[in-house]
Amino acid sequence: MHPAEEIAAFGKLNKEEGISPEEIAARFGISRMTVRRRLALADLSPRILEELRQDNMSLEQAQALTITHDHDRQEAAWFGAQHSWNREPRHLKRRLSEERLNPTDKISHFIREEYLAAGGAFESDLFATKEQVYLIDKELAYTLAEKKLEALRETIAAEGWKWVTPDFPYSTSNQYGRMYPQKVEHSAEDQAKLEELSGEHDRLAAQLEEHDLYGDEEAEDLTPQQQEIVTSYNKVNSAIEAIQDREEAFTDEQKAEAGAVVTLDHVGEIKIERGLIAPQDRAANETKAKAATTAKQIDGDTTEPEVEIETNTLSAALTEDLTAHRSSRRRACQAPRRGNPRHDL
Repeated sequence: MHPAEEIAAFGKLNKEEGISPEEIAARFGISRMTVRRRLALADLSPRILEELRQDNMSLEQAQALTITHDHDRQEAAWFGAQHSWNREPRHLKRRLSEERLNPTDKISHFIREEYLAAGGAFESDLFATKEQVYLIDKELAYTLAEKKLEALRETIAAEGWKWVTPDFPYSTSNQYGRMYPQKVEHSAEDQAKLEELSGEHDRLAAQLEEHDLYGDEEAEDLTPQQQEIVTSYNKVNSAIEAIQDREEAFTDEQKAEAGAVVTLDHVGEIKIERGLIAPQDRAANETKAKAATTAKQIDGDTTEPEVEIETNTLSAALTEDLTAHRSSRRRACQAPRRGNPRHDL
C-alpha cells in the first residue's frame, strides 16, 4: 500500500468514523505516537497529500510540513520553494518555524509549562527523535518569562541586597565588580548531621556500585529495589549539599554594597549571580581599595594575609563525589537548576 493511501485510511478512521487515536492504536497493535504521526500526515493540505501520492515528494518532506496545521503555510513552503534544496526537510522546517519560538530557544525552555497551562498556541514536530514543541504566541511567551523572572527577583531581593535586576542577556557581566561569600563555621548540629549523612552516603554509594548504577538513571529503567537505592542516594546528596551551602554566606555589609542579577543561561536554566558591584559603584570601590593599599605601604605594613586551611570532616568518597558540584556553585553562586519535566502533548 502506498504511504499516501495508508495515511488517508487512518485519517478516515479518525475523522469520518470517529475512532480515537487510542482505539486505533489498540486495533492495529501500534503505539499511540505512531497513530498521532499518521493522523498528523492525514491532516496535511489536500494539495500536499496529492504531491505525496504522485511521488513528487518524499515521506520525510511531508513529515517536515506537519509542524504547522496551516494549509496555506504548508503549500507556500512547498510550492514557493525556488530551488530543490529549499525542499529538503530541514529547510522546510526552518521556513515554517521562522516566526515561532523553537524548542531549543531558552525562553521556550524556561516557560514551556506555564505557556501550555495558559492555553498558548503551539505546533509540534511529532517526527523528531523526541517530540518538539514550537510556541506560536511570542508575546505571551515573553510576558510569562518576564513575570517569572520578576517573581524570582522579588525572592532574591528579600535576602537584603542593595539591588536586584531581572535580565535576559548576560553579555554585560564584565561591567560588574564582584564580591565573594565569606566562610561560615558549621553549627554543632550541622556538623553532627554532616557526619551522619557522610556515613549514609558511603553506604548507599557502595550499593550503587554493587548494582552498577550511577544515581542518575531514569526510574522506568530500574527495578523497585534499584529505584529505592537511587532515590535514597539522591536525597542524602541533597541534604549534604544543603548543609554545604551554609559553609559560605554573604555578610549584611556585603549585601548593603552589592546586588544580584536574575537571568537565564543559554539553554534557559535559571542563573542567579549574587555579590555583583554595579558599574557606578565599582569605580568608587576601586578608588577606596587603592587608597587603603597606599596607606598600608606608607605605614610599612607588608604582612601577608593568613591562609585559612579548610578541614574536611567528610569521607574521601563523599568529598570526591561533591567536589566538582561544589566548585561550580562556589564560582557562579547559582541557584539550583530547574528540572525539565516532560509534557505529554
